[in-house]
Amino acid sequence: MTPFLHLPASVGADARYAIGPLLGQGGMGAVYQAWDTLLKVPRAVKFLLPSETGSDLPRQRFEAEARALMRIDHPNVIRTYDVGDEPLRSGGRITFMVMELCEGGSPADWVARNGPMPPRLAIDVLVQVCSGLSAIHQYGCVHRDVKPSNVLVSKDGICKLTDFGIARLEELGGLTHTGAVFGTIGFMAPEQRRSARSVDERADVYGAAATLHALVTDRFEMDLFLWDQNPEVLYGVPEVLLPVLRRALALKPEHRTPSAQQFATELLEVQQHTSTIAAGTPPLVTRLRARPVTTPPEELHPTLHEDVTAGFKRQRTVLLVEDDDSMLELARLVLSDLGFRVLDASHGAEAMRVSDAWDGFIDLVVTDLVMPGESGAQLAGALRRTRPGVHVLLMSAHDPDYLAAIGIELGDDRMLQKPFTPEQLVGAIRGVLGIPAP
Repeated sequence: MTPFLHLPASVGADARYAIGPLLGQGGMGAVYQAWDTLLKVPRAVKFLLPSETGSDLPRQRFEAEARALMRIDHPNVIRTYDVGDEPLRSGGRITFMVMELCEGGSPADWVARNGPMPPRLAIDVLVQVCSGLSAIHQYGCVHRDVKPSNVLVSKDGICKLTDFGIARLEELGGLTHTGAVFGTIGFMAPEQRRSARSVDERADVYGAAATLHALVTDRFEMDLFLWDQNPEVLYGVPEVLLPVLRRALALKPEHRTPSAQQFATELLEVQQHTSTIAAGTPPLVTRLRARPVTTPPEELHPTLHEDVTAGFKRQRTVLLVEDDDSMLELARLVLSDLGFRVLDASHGAEAMRVSDAWDGFIDLVVTDLVMPGESGAQLAGALRRTRPGVHVLLMSAHDPDYLAAIGIELGDDRMLQKPFTPEQLVGAIRGVLGIPAP
């Protein structure tokens, strides 16, 4: 899926929303950071990806989603402020909606960095998720894609449901076809796998329960509803959570916890019997997903080292993997200074968790070659299986002959010798990404 390369610089009446860097992209749309020039506040703008079939149905669904969400004012649901379309320089028009910007990451980011979430903290997250679900259910909306990465965290630590792109809304009428299947396997209720049209709020209860499972175990299971036949699918779930989780993951909707409100009530009862959150547990707000926006639109775009960012059509994302803290900080500072969004990890297993939790593009992996566990070359191979086409830059203090002697093959990947200067890192990145010199 290619990102938009010819977006208007601003959208909305009187060019109200100045468009900044890309934050992420999914199957239906791409989300950009933006600046509301009227209210002088940051926003997020979601653009609808053009339909490959030329069908007008995605646009109708997108606009219906925005209109429905604009009616909902709840602290645990992302606010939607505006919807419209704009002409493209390349011809045609593009549809957009303007939303609240959440800068605190997601529960998926937290687990990717820290591993399984303490039960008490996970229940705090799920109670907020259920509160948001209860609100949308009152408006005749079924989310249908509840999962950790579709919950965003504000800078104040408030969890908010987002990405209603496949929600079933009453006002959509015939826009959801009988037999159509939408959602994310593993978080999708069994009845939703047969038809998304027929589901009700109990499908969201299942998704919320699967989300809780993912947070407290840091594991993914395809068929959680088979827990009675295969108890191993709930391996790692704290004992205190098992009864309430089993009810919410029931195979048949009529046997499942009937509502998000009831699920939250049961979780709060369980929470009284969980351990307090240990001192030193990281806060729910993770490192900002986006560059903090408190400035006018001209400062949203990377401006440092113009010779390096020249040729970039969108903000690029780099996964930086390095177990040496000083080298990690140096590379992070250089990459951030060049306008890259930087995701970082200290070893291969953590890098895979970060990659799995990140919904947007990863353009480049910059990884140490010799690390605890698997080598950087092995990590590169694993990432290419999940993210075909990702570029890789390897770093090592050892020369190729020594690496070959200890059994590490570079393949076709480029290697940057440590120690290196910022200029050498810039040149290596240019070479790997194919960005011409100015």
